[in-house]
This record gives sequence, C-alpha cells and structure tokens, in this order.
Amino acid sequence: ISTSSVTVNQTSYAMAPGVTVTYHDWVLSTSAIATGMPVKLSLHGGNVTHIKILSDPNLPAGDSVTGTISSISGQTVSIAGYTLSMDPTAIVKYHDFVLSVSQVPTGVEATAHLNNQGVVVKIKLKTDPHLPSGHSLEGTLGAITANNITVGSYTLPMISGVETTWDGQAYSASLQPGWTVRVHLNTQGQVVQVKILSGPSASNSSSSQDN
Repeated sequence: ISTSSVTVNQTSYAMAPGVTVTYHDWVLSTSAIATGMPVKLSLHGGNVTHIKILSDPNLPAGDSVTGTISSISGQTVSIAGYTLSMDPTAIVKYHDFVLSVSQVPTGVEATAHLNNQGVVVKIKLKTDPHLPSGHSLEGTLGAITANNITVGSYTLPMISGVETTWDGQAYSASLQPGWTVRVHLNTQGQVVQVKILSGPSASNSSSSQDN
C-alpha cells in the first residue's frame, strides 16, 4: 500500500483522494495498514474510497481493553498484549486518585480507554499495591523518612508540612514506629494529615501541647 495505490489479492487499485481507513469504530491513517492484513475495499469509479480493516493485531476490537500493564511511558502503554499510543493528556485513575504516568506500577490489572484513532485517553487501574482504595488508611506506623511514611503495608509519599494530631491537638514531637495512626490522602495519593490513635504517653502529649 502507498498513498497512490493498494494491492489486494495481486490486483492493484488506485487510491481516491481522502481515502478513509476504519477498523471497527476506529478511524485510522493508511500508515496503520500493514502488509498481510485482511481488508475490504470500497470502490467508486474504479478508485478506492474506503478501506475497512477486518482484523488488526495492534488494536483491540472495542473502545477499551482490559488486562495487565507490562510497560508504560508518556508515549505508549503495553496492556493485554497490545502496545498502544498514549495521548499526552491521558488521565490515569485508581478509585478517586488521579495519578501521573510515573506512578503506574507494571504488572497490575487496568482498563485502557481509547479514542476513535485508537489512542489511549484514560487508564483506570483495578489494583495498585502502593495505594489503599480510599482516601484514609488506619494501621500500624512503620518506617518514617522526610518524604515517606509507612502505614501497614503501604509506603506513602507525604506533602511538605503534614498536619499531625493526637487527642484533638497538634502534635509536634517525633512519630514512633509501632503507634496506631490514621492517615488522610489527597487526590494524588499523598499523605496530608496524620492522626495518632494510640502510642504517645501522657507526658509526651502534654509536652508537645506546651510547645
């Protein structure tokens, strides 16, 4: 196939101006047609006006595909055996969290939604080992660094200036592993508040309030 002709079953046909190429609901460019693809031609005056691709190993049959993400970048995502182009403004979500492409783990189940050019415009993660399913999480406090906090099995990023409270009051002393806490996350999955449920002694609590 070229911009001027296409050969099907050893017969060459001239291409009319503005030939449309479709696959299911996709509207594609002629460059999407690979040698060996089964197609159906529509002719007018002996010239090809429409090429319908009957099967395409590079595109799913519907406007979405569900499966395991094996790789992802700002340009492409490989899911369920397909490697699909990503729209630069594609939205990635996990429950109510809106994530960046760099936050998407590989090996997770997801659904990718495509526009009518076969380009991914939205990815909805079904699982994410790094994030809880809701905007709050209660559990045992683990490791704490300047940028991350571990609660239960999740290690979560923190915003600068996280609000920490104990017994309804601001708490400024150091957090200690083993305490029970509830953390609240923003829509990007970052911890914005830590509420201590149990752990500090009465003297620690009173000294922090005095400060």
